[in-house]
Amino acid sequence: MSKPTYKELEKRVKELEKSIVKNRKLKEALIEEKEINKSELQVSKDYLDEIILNMPAGVSILEGEDFRYSKINQYLADINGLSIEDHLGRPLRDVLPIAADFIAPRLQTVLETGKATEPFEFKANLPKNPDEEKWFWDRYFPVYENGKVHAVGVIVVDITERKKAEEALKESEEKYRNLVEINPNVIYQLDSKGIITFISRGITEIIGYNPNELIGKNISEIVFKDDLGKIEKINTRRTGSRAIRRLELRLIGKNRLANVESGYIGVNATGVYRNGYIGDLKIESRGKAGKCIGTHGTFTDITERKKAEKERRDSQEKYRKLVENLEDTYFFYTHDLNGKFTYISPSITNILGYSRDEFLTHYAEYQTDNTINEEVIRRTDLTIKGIKQPTFEVEVFHKNKNIVNLDVTEIPVFDNEGKVISVEGIAHDITKRKTSEKAKQSLEQQLFQSQKLESLGRLAGGIAHDFNNILMSIMTCSEILKMRYADTGSKEEKMADIIVEGTKRASNLTRQLLGFARGGRYIPLPININNVIRESVSVSETIFKKNVKITYDFEKNIKIIEADKNQLDQVLTNLIINANDAMPDGGELIFKTENSGDDVCISITDTGIGMTKKVKDRIFDPFFTTKDEGKGTGLGLATVYGIVKNHGGNINVYSEPGEGTTFTITFPVSEKEIIEVEKEDKIQKGDATVLVVDDEEPVRISLNFLLNSLGYNVLLAKDGKEAVKIFKQKKDEIDLVLLDMIMPEMTGRETNIKLRTINPGVKVLLSSGYSQEGTATEILNEGALGFIQKPFTEQELSTAISEALNT
Repeated sequence: MSKPTYKELEKRVKELEKSIVKNRKLKEALIEEKEINKSELQVSKDYLDEIILNMPAGVSILEGEDFRYSKINQYLADINGLSIEDHLGRPLRDVLPIAADFIAPRLQTVLETGKATEPFEFKANLPKNPDEEKWFWDRYFPVYENGKVHAVGVIVVDITERKKAEEALKESEEKYRNLVEINPNVIYQLDSKGIITFISRGITEIIGYNPNELIGKNISEIVFKDDLGKIEKINTRRTGSRAIRRLELRLIGKNRLANVESGYIGVNATGVYRNGYIGDLKIESRGKAGKCIGTHGTFTDITERKKAEKERRDSQEKYRKLVENLEDTYFFYTHDLNGKFTYISPSITNILGYSRDEFLTHYAEYQTDNTINEEVIRRTDLTIKGIKQPTFEVEVFHKNKNIVNLDVTEIPVFDNEGKVISVEGIAHDITKRKTSEKAKQSLEQQLFQSQKLESLGRLAGGIAHDFNNILMSIMTCSEILKMRYADTGSKEEKMADIIVEGTKRASNLTRQLLGFARGGRYIPLPININNVIRESVSVSETIFKKNVKITYDFEKNIKIIEADKNQLDQVLTNLIINANDAMPDGGELIFKTENSGDDVCISITDTGIGMTKKVKDRIFDPFFTTKDEGKGTGLGLATVYGIVKNHGGNINVYSEPGEGTTFTITFPVSEKEIIEVEKEDKIQKGDATVLVVDDEEPVRISLNFLLNSLGYNVLLAKDGKEAVKIFKQKKDEIDLVLLDMIMPEMTGRETNIKLRTINPGVKVLLSSGYSQEGTATEILNEGALGFIQKPFTEQELSTAISEALNT
């Protein structure tokens, strides 16, 4: 097959340009699809309008046995080719008779199971254009009302263009692959500084590098040092008429010394002077006054020819003298066609521990001891047959039985008739490099785990924030109902108790999410960890089986740490529960503390069933559990991890199957002293005027009722702008502002600043469903008097307001 000309290459490149724009659009569509796919898709009826308004896709709500449209957005109406009014009240089968039989069973499944379907793609012909086949991405989810599935929500995305783009992309990629693969030479591109911006995979056969390893490197980094002066000729090409033809360069192979060439190439080069693309790689236009802004061309492998020329020039004696002086990390060898070593350089002693005589005399014994492994033998057999072999890595044994990693290159030696008569090879000791690579891989894995948990933590924190705002209104209203029917023995009182208990359980779940997200309320105080452990075990002791023994190994003079006692108790309780579950037949649970430099070290060891490496690698992932369905949320250890990190600590786990498990936690030592604080349990009432600022209407309404029941006069503002307006009018009447942190248009911090411009002495109490860290801390530093985390109880609210008013 003849090589394509440059004009032919340029023509094929132009054909690829249009596919790049389609490729970008495809990526954008896929990103939008993934965002929809990530949502939980299980919602209350009260929030449907917001979902339909904000979802970047077609959304409709279907009710009744015949799935009648009760809600639909314009996006989906346009897809179906009808107006919104044409949908409302009509059964699905009437609107989409072609797809109804296909869709209806899936909708029925959602009604029966109360679970969202997995996303799926399908083709359909719609009534507005029955001759045109369209592709759609669908997902169905339950809509709840009063705790029951009320209707089915439908999300639809028209992915026809994406499907077309995928087909176009496949065609363009195939053209590009053919363009590169049919060329027998290596295609490359350099920028004006000689940086490699593209190189085809044929380079691997020449010098062993994967093309991706060379992108971003300067061409000089792989060129033999004596040939570096020739690179300037490549970089100074200005026009096609001054193109380079058949320039010879020597290249350095992968893992080779800078003064040992591995491949010879013949170079063709020409300057870049037009707009265009090679794959995704943009070729920019020529600069002012004809300045060359890059070079592209081809490399032709002439290694074998150049090596043959070199072998004819160099005598065997000179060659041996060269290898005799190799540095200690290399050794040179020759062997005959039976595999018997005939020469080995002195550096073998430093690398493998054998003297030259030992190695040459007892070769067979060392082979039996696996000094030369099967990979070496396999490669050598191919070399003896005259087949060129790339550099390869092997593991061999040192005389002391330690493993040595070698980078080996072998070449056949031919006689004048072209027959292989022996093999020459050079081996490089890369043990230190391989050890370093393994350490790097371990660190990268730890970094990846940390980043993964960080991303999931942000997701969990966002979910907890929204859920806490919902719980706030439920908890407040349930406590008001409980007060109204207190001591009546009525069914209303019992129902109020059930709601209060349910919101507390939900609140505990969000605290777990916030603990994992490192975003929960965090009040660090100096504590003695020994006392906290004993208290946690005492509270949890009812869960232990009779045959579980508790052992304490505490350092008597344990140092003080700063921690939120409630969160730390949550850490210990989760670990205690897991340890108990891991010892179904009983065992021993050991708590140990010790001072370790500037840290306090806590270890919790059980003698249970232990964990496999696969399980151990995932135990801190949220929603991962090995327990049976319904017996675990998968948030326990994720919460433990988040809380420990939130306290500036570290946690590690050691476990082997059948050998038990040890969790080791370290916290930094504190210089503060323990201060006993009395807890105020009495609900405190008042008669002050409180301005409540919150963008959630249910929260505002419920807080109005609750504060009124505590004796306070209440003013309500739906956002920061309205709060500022009310405060300007009634600043002399308002005693306290209860300010939500996260609101649209004007944030809590911006609102606080504007209120203080009106009255620098304004008293502000912050509230949020997420964290008191970050922005809240800044507002507290700017004069706010406190922070109360949603959902809060009547007791917590009355105490926080009383403390703020009395400050």
